[in-house]
Amino acid sequence: MKRISVCTLSALLILGTIGPAYAGSFAGAVISYDSGSTPALQWPSNLPYDNPAAALGMPDGVTGEEGIFGPSLLSPFSGADERAEVVSVGEGGHLTLQLANYVLIGPGLDLGVIENAGLLDSAWPNGVAGTPAAVLEPAAAVVEVSENGTDWVDLGQLSFDIPANYYTNATAYNVDPPEPPQVADFCKPFDPPGGLSAFDGLNFAQILALLDGSGGGTWLDLSPSGLAQVGYIRFSVADDSDAGTELNFDVDAVCIANGKEGAPVGAAPVSEPAALGLVAAAFGARVLRTRRT
Repeated sequence: MKRISVCTLSALLILGTIGPAYAGSFAGAVISYDSGSTPALQWPSNLPYDNPAAALGMPDGVTGEEGIFGPSLLSPFSGADERAEVVSVGEGGHLTLQLANYVLIGPGLDLGVIENAGLLDSAWPNGVAGTPAAVLEPAAAVVEVSENGTDWVDLGQLSFDIPANYYTNATAYNVDPPEPPQVADFCKPFDPPGGLSAFDGLNFAQILALLDGSGGGTWLDLSPSGLAQVGYIRFSVADDSDAGTELNFDVDAVCIANGKEGAPVGAAPVSEPAALGLVAAAFGARVLRTRRT
């Protein structure tokens, strides 16, 4: 799991900030991972984002603690930036994930992918998307899905350029979570008209209105797979044989759409007692953070 996600999830369930449906709505296990030859590197450490467990569970609300600019909230202008929060797939690599629960395929969007796409701020630090809106290092990956982890359906190469947002009552560059925290619904599909162009020229308040409570990300319609349910997803990046470019794709989380969560896939990676046992750690971290401020 990501550094904070399990603790935060457990604490928020107790506090009632988010619903218990979140528990099985994300990736639950890593089946296989190959970083490939060009995984993204964290700056300024220059270390690769090569921890596949970072793709498990829900996103982390605070990122950048290890970076030169310090922590900030996960927002459309500040994507996940920690090696415990995001995993990168470079050329020739792949990441195969088992969902905690099956996603039941039906009309509409089925599965959301949170990449670390961050909007370029045309009026920094005011949080205003440019016209046209653009993200730092837009990414693409070949996506395959499977019901059983053995037989795969290729959905082709897809683009992932829609940013994510964690709190619905924050500002663009908040450092600390707002009080009281209002967490976005990462299981609410987001389908902006025109894709990334829907953000053209929007300020942060307008972006929050566009998201309408969703955690954002790029959402996939899995019906072309012909499957009734999907329990596994694989992301791959082809080797373009071009020494002058370094292609990579980063994964923060995958999210099952509300109302489409089926039965558990395999054994639950984190039991309920284990998750609840982390509540004390979550509240301890919260107390320490409060004391620092």
